[in-house]
Amino acid sequence: MGAYDNLDIAFSGCITSKALMLAEHMGLFEHLDDNDRVSEHLLKEVYKDKGSYLDAILNSLCEGGIFSAQQEQYQLLVSREKIKKKVPIFKLWLYAYRDLLSEQERMFDGELDRIPYDGGSVAKHSAEIGSSFIDKQLDQVVAELDLTGTLCDMGCGAGLRLIKLCRNFGLKGVGMDMDANAVALANQNLAKSGVGGVEFKQQDITKIEGQHEDIEAIMFTFFTHHIEPNERLERLLSNYREIFPNLKYIVIFDTVTGEKPNEINNIFSKGFDYIHRLQGLIPRTRADYMSIFDNSRLSITKEIPLAVDNSYVWICKVA
Repeated sequence: MGAYDNLDIAFSGCITSKALMLAEHMGLFEHLDDNDRVSEHLLKEVYKDKGSYLDAILNSLCEGGIFSAQQEQYQLLVSREKIKKKVPIFKLWLYAYRDLLSEQERMFDGELDRIPYDGGSVAKHSAEIGSSFIDKQLDQVVAELDLTGTLCDMGCGAGLRLIKLCRNFGLKGVGMDMDANAVALANQNLAKSGVGGVEFKQQDITKIEGQHEDIEAIMFTFFTHHIEPNERLERLLSNYREIFPNLKYIVIFDTVTGEKPNEINNIFSKGFDYIHRLQGLIPRTRADYMSIFDNSRLSITKEIPLAVDNSYVWICKVA
């Protein structure tokens, strides 16, 4: 395939992904029948005041191979389950990081004094991905730990993971995040949940003061790649022994680079690598993590590959 064709595909894919996100937001897929079909008449009636949006979406999704159009009927060509799982990934990398992507040229030219970042939006869409790809494994992991003390979520984001775990297992929880918008969203979610014994606070997890004897386990879900270089993460994990004297487990979920995508999903790591390198972060390899655990005197009791490509959970026992 020639260079022009590849460029054409790249641009078309960008437009199709934006149309797919808007279609999901508009609830278009909810109007499909059991055979994944919908009539043009029905859609025009439902979206009669938004006709130009409807036309834009349908034209783009048909050209992108998501729908086919025949005899005033639209047939979905991909499964709704795949859309449900993958659209949150589109939203995370293309929407939550939209400010960063739109300013990438100015960032390269050194015109910005900070990296554009919407912590609340990143937290929201990360939580949606977690519900599809991570939460099941997270429940299994916490069940195996058999905790009686407090569970601490470092880089808690929207807080939904911690709230759910504390509700399901009757645990006390503390969530920490450096971003004020993420913490505000977490507290909103906590208020809605009615779960007690959980608190969220704005905190740089690399600068925790004092001792916290109640913390028995710490989890990082797709956060440790922000702590660079490797030696800094090693020191942090080692220092947690003093900050949390009763700490028994450190559980780390993260994505690595340099591995072949799995069959379940092959788009998450593409966004992960690109977005994080734009922020000046070099994604770690699995071998990097093995070395970090060894140098931090953490013993890996279990490694679980995740449905998100190039991603793992490591359960580490604190020696």
